Parts: sequence; structure tokens; C-alpha cells
Amino acid sequence: MSRTIAPPRPGAPGTAEALFAEARRRRRRRWLTGLVVLALAAAAAAAFMAARPDRAPAKDADRAGARAASTLGAALTGSVAWVDYSGRLHLGGLATGAQHVIARSKADPAIPLVQAGGRLYWSAPAGVHNLVQELNPATGKVRSLGPGWGPFSVFTSADGQHVFFALTDRHIVELPARGSGARHKFTLPRGWYLPDGGGTGVAGGLVVESGGQRTGAHTVMAVWGPRTGALKVIGKDMDVMAAYTPPGARYSLLAWLPARCTAGQNCPLRITNTATMSTETLRSPLHHGFAIGAAFSPGGTQLAVFVNRNSLGTGAVQPALFDAGTGAMRLAGTARLGIGADGAWAVWLPDGRHFLTGGIVSSYAVSAATLSARPLYFIHGRDHYIEASQDINYSAVILPPGR
Repeated sequence: MSRTIAPPRPGAPGTAEALFAEARRRRRRRWLTGLVVLALAAAAAAAFMAARPDRAPAKDADRAGARAASTLGAALTGSVAWVDYSGRLHLGGLATGAQHVIARSKADPAIPLVQAGGRLYWSAPAGVHNLVQELNPATGKVRSLGPGWGPFSVFTSADGQHVFFALTDRHIVELPARGSGARHKFTLPRGWYLPDGGGTGVAGGLVVESGGQRTGAHTVMAVWGPRTGALKVIGKDMDVMAAYTPPGARYSLLAWLPARCTAGQNCPLRITNTATMSTETLRSPLHHGFAIGAAFSPGGTQLAVFVNRNSLGTGAVQPALFDAGTGAMRLAGTARLGIGADGAWAVWLPDGRHFLTGGIVSSYAVSAATLSARPLYFIHGRDHYIEASQDINYSAVILPPGR
């Protein structure tokens, strides 16, 4: 069964960096052929760096930061973590707008940190290999868990009770999310691989692939159960951007884009139920397709996405919210996220009433009910370019209440 969601009628410069090349390769293979887009993004980066304003004097910067923080406390609670471009891992309080550094990390700021059991995980370069590490935010202690195959090597089970890290694209290790307990090693069936070395936890196991770049054929996607060995094919040529599994359910919802879609092309975004294979098709209201990045709400009834504002997939994107109950897609009218390449980030707060979102030069807290967007900055200053400000960025992850 399939139904198409018709869009409503259509009613800051950014920059790119080498780190986003890895993120693009993982999130959507369409970027592997997008050399022209990369060239344009590099040009945008140079233009932005030449034109971006100088930082404000310290006194004015502190007042600007205080105003930004004061807009948040009335509605938002909880904590968010991110790693900056100087290798510092920050913890920010959403109610106060205050932040502090809790650890050092070589994690890639262009890739989300992984949260499970109140602990943070990442895979970072360590010589010629990667090293998977775990942080306990309560103590600030970092410990190494073992080698990782690449920057996307760490992921969780659908229920968040287990953490996986990839030794290769066919060999994984499973361990309990709370930092102690027995480890288990699994090998994918012959001919099946983790998509570019990373995984997505769903009901029944993990999303895996066969074919694709290794054979030149279409990529077949399936759900593989590490403990049972069962394989269930769920589609072809899918670049999965987000997944949601209801507690205890035997199905998951996958939000995905066609793998062979190019940046800025008006490709649909689809949401597939892994049990029934029913699919909803979403169209961009601006007719330039969707950017990389999506996030299901905690209840799975809403999906935060990003619509391209031009056919190049560069410059800026606009957050939007799809409501599964009404079939409507609404744009966050006041929010524009500057990008240098076709991607932005979003994370939901546990209350399901707000999500945080950002790009290269701006970040917001957005109300799901009204789609009103408030500036979200933790580092006091006027220069919000993320490499310079060290403020919240693509690596952002929400910590559970009480952490």
C-alpha cells in the first residue's frame, strides 16, 4: 500500500568542509557523483569566510549570548552534548543556556555522537585506524572499547539497550549500553554488508545491504537479525536517514531517499513500515527535494526534515515538519539554515514538543506545535560559524533526563 502526501502550495550563505565529505558518503551515495556540488560548496566556503563579520567585542558578545539563552529557559529543559572543532566535548543546559566542557574527544563534529544508557559513544581516528570510545558524563571518564572500522562505526539497537561497533563492514561487536556486561561478536551473512560501515537499529535487528557499489547492481536493503540470522528484504536503493521503533513493537518506520537522487533534485522522501511494507511518499513544497538529515519525534508521529531552497542543494535549507496523522507538511517559516553542502541536523527533546536544529552558521529551538523558531546559542558571540564559535553543531545529541 502506498499513498502520496501532496505538498501545500509554496507560500546565509554557508560553507563546506572536508568532514562533510565523509558524512555525505555515509548518508547518501548520490553525493559520490556530486563533484560539481563539492566545487560549488568550496566556492561558497571561500566567499563566506571572506564576508563573515568580525566577532563582537566581549561586552557586546556576552549581552548577545545572554539574550539568546534567555529565550530558551521558559519552555526547554534537559541537556545537549556536542564535540567542537578543537576536540572539546561540551554539555549544554537548555533551561539556562549555560555550557561547560566535560571531556576531550577526537570525534568528528560533522557526525552525531551516539547516546545509549546515558553514556556517549563515538569512533575517532587513532593512527591509521579508528578507536571506539565511551564517555560517562557523570564522571567525565572516557574509556576505549576497541577498534572501529570508520567514523560511522558506532550505532545502537532499536530499543537503545545495546551498542554495536563495527570492526569491518561485515563484523560487529555488541555490548550492553550501560558500560558493563558480556560482549558478543557477529558476522553478517556472505554477500551482505553494513551500509558504508555504519548501522541502523530496527525491529528485528539491523539494516544491511547487498550489491550496490560492490557489484554495480542495484542495492538490496534488508533487516538482519544478528542472533537469529534471519534476513528480510525491505527495498532497493534506499538511503535511510531516520528510523523509529515503538517500544516493544515488531516493526519500524524508515525515512529514506532514493540512493541515486542527486543534490537539489526534486526526489520524494518515503516512510516505509518494515512489517507491512506500506509506504508514504512525501514531496517537497519548494520543489527542490530534501536535504540530508531527518529525525522522528519520540512518538514517531512527526518527522523533522529539511527542504532545499534551490536546485543546487547548497546555500540554505528550511526545516519542515511532516505530521503522519494529518498528512500535512509545514514549513518553519522564519528559520533558514545556512549550509555549504546539502545537509542539516535535527534532534528532538524527550517531551516531543520541541526539536533542535542547525546548519553551518545558525541553530534554533523549534516548537512542533507552531513551528516558531528561536535562536539557540551557547557560546556568547556574534560569530556563529560553527568552526569559529565552537558552538552546538552536527554532532549534537540529547541526554536523558537526570543526566
